[in-house]
Amino acid sequence: MVWPTPLTPGTYDLIIDLDVSGYPYVWTNITNPYSGSKYIEDPVLTIDVAGPSPLEPADVYIDIDIKPKSCPNPINVGKQGLQSVAVLGTLDFDVSTIDNSTIQLTREGYEDFVEPLRWSYEDVGTPYEGELCGCHDLGDDGYIDLTLKFKTQDLVTELNLAEVVGDILPLTLTLTLTGELDEDGKSFIKGHDCIWVL
Repeated sequence: MVWPTPLTPGTYDLIIDLDVSGYPYVWTNITNPYSGSKYIEDPVLTIDVAGPSPLEPADVYIDIDIKPKSCPNPINVGKQGLQSVAVLGTLDFDVSTIDNSTIQLTREGYEDFVEPLRWSYEDVGTPYEGELCGCHDLGDDGYIDLTLKFKTQDLVTELNLAEVVGDILPLTLTLTLTGELDEDGKSFIKGHDCIWVL
C-alpha cells in the first residue's frame, strides 16, 4: 500500500499492493476495489482515517514518554524484561513534586493497572508537541525527568495486551502530587503515550 505521509485523520485515495488488514487505524467508507469477481490490478481505495480512539478528558495533563529515544514504542507480548516510562520535567513542571507511591499505568477505560517496580531521576526525554500517537526519538532537553520501570509481563497480563497485537494504542499514566490535594484527598493528573503491541 502507498500511504501519504504524515498519515493524520482525513480522507485519502490509496493504492493497494499488499494485505492491509493489520493496519491499526479505523477504516470506513472503503471504495470496492473489485469489479464482479475480477481483481483490479493496483486498485485505488478511498478511506476515511479516524485515528485512535478519543481519551477521557482530564483537568491536568503531564508529558510522558514510553521507551524514551524510541519511535514508535514497541512492546512484545512474548518478551520478559522491563519497560521504561519517563514523566518529563519541563520549565513549568518539577517531577520532584510527584508522590511516587501513587503512580499507576493503565489502558484507557480499564480498571486494572500496573505500578512501577522502581524509579530514578535523570534527563532522558523531550516532550512531543504533535498529535496523540505521534512520536520522536529526541533525548535529553535540560530538565530532570522521573524514569519508571514496569515489568513487561505485568503490563501484558493486567492490561490484556495480547488481545490487541498489531494495534497502536494509548496508555495512561496517573499520579498525584505531594502537598496538593483536592476534596477527595488527591491531586489527580494524567499523561498519555502510545505503544505498538507486537
